[in-house]
Amino acid sequence: MVQHVMQRAVIALLWSGLACAGLEPIMENCLQPRTKPEQYVVMLSAFEQMNKNIAVVGEVAAWAKKLNRIFVEPTYCYSRVAPPFDSIEAGGSVLQKELGNHADRLRELNRTDLWKCSIAKQRLSSVRDIGGLCRKVPTISPATFLQRLEAKPALKESLAVFFQGAHLKEVLDGSRGKSIVYLVGLHRRLVSNHDIADGRCITKTCHGLKAGPAPSLIKVARKAADKARPYTCVNVRSETTLTAASLRCPAQIYAATARARAALPPLRNGTTLVVSDLYSSTSGTYTAGGRHDHLKEILRARLENLLFGGSRTTEATPRPLNARMCGAGQQALLGTSFKRFCAWCNARGNCTACDLCYPAQPAGRRRLVAVSGTRKGPLEALLRRDAPGSAKAAMTEQVLCALADTVVMCAKQEGCPCGRGLRSGFVSAIRAYRAQLGGSVATDAAGGIFSF
Repeated sequence: MVQHVMQRAVIALLWSGLACAGLEPIMENCLQPRTKPEQYVVMLSAFEQMNKNIAVVGEVAAWAKKLNRIFVEPTYCYSRVAPPFDSIEAGGSVLQKELGNHADRLRELNRTDLWKCSIAKQRLSSVRDIGGLCRKVPTISPATFLQRLEAKPALKESLAVFFQGAHLKEVLDGSRGKSIVYLVGLHRRLVSNHDIADGRCITKTCHGLKAGPAPSLIKVARKAADKARPYTCVNVRSETTLTAASLRCPAQIYAATARARAALPPLRNGTTLVVSDLYSSTSGTYTAGGRHDHLKEILRARLENLLFGGSRTTEATPRPLNARMCGAGQQALLGTSFKRFCAWCNARGNCTACDLCYPAQPAGRRRLVAVSGTRKGPLEALLRRDAPGSAKAAMTEQVLCALADTVVMCAKQEGCPCGRGLRSGFVSAIRAYRAQLGGSVATDAAGGIFSF
């Protein structure tokens, strides 16, 4: 009998270890002995996006362990930490009142779309390997947390809320006797941009945490990548750096791609994957609207035409119209309303104001990335699985780019005129994952990373 009980205990332990290691798609609970059963730490939001706010997740998880509280696995809406609730009301009247008293400190939480996300919210463990966190910190899933609140509504009335600038001692002193600690808008501390560029928190430890891509995600990405080979990944992260001078960038990026293909000849007839925030719904950093969006569309179309050999459809290509026919009145209109001016140009077909107008896109045309080549099917199929801009979609892009036969992107710390460099969490993650997965990160060398 004792032997049978021990065997069952060993099997349970092994199964728990497998789940924590990420071999199960999503871990549900990873509780440890002597954890207070009804005390939790919950992140409602965090500053920055997924590639950098993982440092905040690591620090908060470390706090939970020191506070002897259960860490509630973070939830993501697109690439930002989001509340586990679908509305502020669902968190209870006490939380609603606390947040209302500090409306000027809510930042992202002021957005209703962070509560009621327009896509399905995704758990951290569906995107990242949290095996190390699971083994060190008692953790439960958001669903389990919500179930416990439903089973015991009084928990919603026993809480403390802390905002950016709070430190561990303040949280410890201010949460005594409270069941739930909510954290809002915390910034990254003790992990610099240089650390991020060096792979800290994803391939190297920070705050005791190292959380690279989920093993299941790597597995499916490898399968798709192997079927699409040989392929080149072109990654362009422009974000808020676009100017009129950026119109020269597609040619410079294409030149770097040509060098990469020349260094590894099989790539000349291979697949090309373009991963960029020039596409709709792939960056939370962009300030949408006006001239910026129009310029983004033009750069994307030009880049695809160069990389894909002019095979793009004309619907997305700016018209090569005669800029000399723009009169002073139209130039003044451009200064007041860029969108209105382009509508005027396109209706008459006789002016583009220095090539900054483009035809209207068909309704509902939203793509995540662009892929070209006879073996593009596996990559396209994988990239269609998740909503554009979601945390899992972003991670899939990064891993597929890291697995490419060669990568074209800005590989400089300080960035490049045509794109952000390693201080971008997205760019540095690709480089770190590439090294971790066995790819070359040598600069301007065959099979490595070619900078533009």
